[in-house]
Amino acid sequence: MQRVVVGVDGSPESGAALTWAAADAARRGVALRVVYAEDVPAGHRLEAAGPSGPPGEGDEELRYWPQMCTRAACAQAADLLPGLEIESEVVEEETVRALVAEGADAGELVIGSRALDRISRFVLGSVGLPVIGHATAPVVAVREGAEQVAPGAPVVVAVDLHHTYDDVLGFAFEAARLREAPLRVLHAWSVRALYSYPSALPEPAVVDQAASGAQRSLEQAVRPRQERFPEVAVEVETATGAVAPYVLDSSADAGLLVVGRLLRERRLPVPVGPVTHAVLHHAPCPVAVVPHH
Repeated sequence: MQRVVVGVDGSPESGAALTWAAADAARRGVALRVVYAEDVPAGHRLEAAGPSGPPGEGDEELRYWPQMCTRAACAQAADLLPGLEIESEVVEEETVRALVAEGADAGELVIGSRALDRISRFVLGSVGLPVIGHATAPVVAVREGAEQVAPGAPVVVAVDLHHTYDDVLGFAFEAARLREAPLRVLHAWSVRALYSYPSALPEPAVVDQAASGAQRSLEQAVRPRQERFPEVAVEVETATGAVAPYVLDSSADAGLLVVGRLLRERRLPVPVGPVTHAVLHHAPCPVAVVPHH
């Protein structure tokens, strides 16, 4: 894997992302790149304030805040993991565009997210969701308090067998191997999809047959990766019903949840699917979104 990139802005959420990214870079044996994306160059901000006199202390702090933020982040990462290769840069570009570009040259992009509360329903805000929706590299969203993972906490991956899943499974197996953690592989299927009209009553024999088929299909999908990563203990689960609640319930004890995102040529108002959208907003653990075709 290439370097791990983390976006910072001085917030507690970006501090959590930094801690998680530094640990992952160390596990993978790659460099950590700390990036502050600045929407408007600091000089332009000061010019826009008008000729009201010499800059005050607040203006100087605003001018140098990106540099202060990246230096503090690098110092924090170095304190956490002495010997880790660390680089940093302040990028004078729109935040989403800058982070997506940084992710294109990285093996992994890490960003912070806010904990869900009664007021803020979109924990990733105007930056996180578009970054995840347009990045070509895996993006890990980390909320404050989730950066420290208990040893042995499982890695959980949700697999959609109707699309290509090699990249998603590959990321999950590698994450489990690096953490010496068990891997739980999930797949949800629909009883309604068995019938051509919604009023049909499901026959128990048909449902049982479909359940067995789904289990076999998932086991077959996982087997090549199991042979490649024999040291990873794997548990394969299938269920019928709503996908997002099932994934959230099954990852309640996870140290990392891995989901996929279809790469699309055209941009959509919500650039991720409903399941990915739901787990990003409600999963308490870090969530890795892996783009795939």
